[in-house]
Amino acid sequence: EEFIEFKKHMDDKKKFEKTEEFKKLQEYQQLKKSKKFIDHYKFKNSKIYANFLNLDNSEELKHFEGLEGIINSEEFIEFKKHMDDKKKFEKTEEFKKLQEYQQLKKSKKFTDHYKFKNSKIYANFLNLDNSEELKHFEGLEGIINSEEFIEFKKHMDDKKKFEKTEEFKKLQEYQQLKKSKIFIDYYKFKNSKIYANFLNLDNSEELKHFEGLEGIINSEEFIEFKKYMDDKKKFEKTEE
Repeated sequence: EEFIEFKKHMDDKKKFEKTEEFKKLQEYQQLKKSKKFIDHYKFKNSKIYANFLNLDNSEELKHFEGLEGIINSEEFIEFKKHMDDKKKFEKTEEFKKLQEYQQLKKSKKFTDHYKFKNSKIYANFLNLDNSEELKHFEGLEGIINSEEFIEFKKHMDDKKKFEKTEEFKKLQEYQQLKKSKIFIDYYKFKNSKIYANFLNLDNSEELKHFEGLEGIINSEEFIEFKKYMDDKKKFEKTEE
């Protein structure tokens, strides 16, 4: 109601441009048009981000990282060292875990997940996500899209009158932010499939399982064990 009464008293365009509403509109429009916000929302709605979220924190990812932890553990490494021949090792649960880990690590799903997690676009997205800058932008967006603001603009006699208000500044700021690359990339990424997949897998038992396997495979003990084997047949007879 206060906003409606305010606009009723605006006689001309210049009056509106002196108001806080005009400033808000200008700010909103500027932000909405900025590359930072354009990129943010574009990324937030992208398929790659959606996929990332789908995998991040999923049971599948937790399982993978769990395997990784096992494979890279000292116990697993020591176990492989004491295996006499390949056939023995191939009959153990440890061998099955190693095979599963290697298969998961080479899969496109996990390859894309880690590639995305270490990408610059994801880093930029996290930097803007939940930031005060983003909250400010979305706050302006809420004001600009409110019934009060819309009605206010309808009662403005001309463009100049509206441009002097705080609402206009908010609109400009919003538009600049929305068009900015940082916000376009952010929202595009946030809504991408790759990010959904990343979130679904990140911190999941599958991912922990995989990284556990990875740790074992890359450990000095495991490497030394392989070096210790004199020939292919000797290694193939071990539990490893």
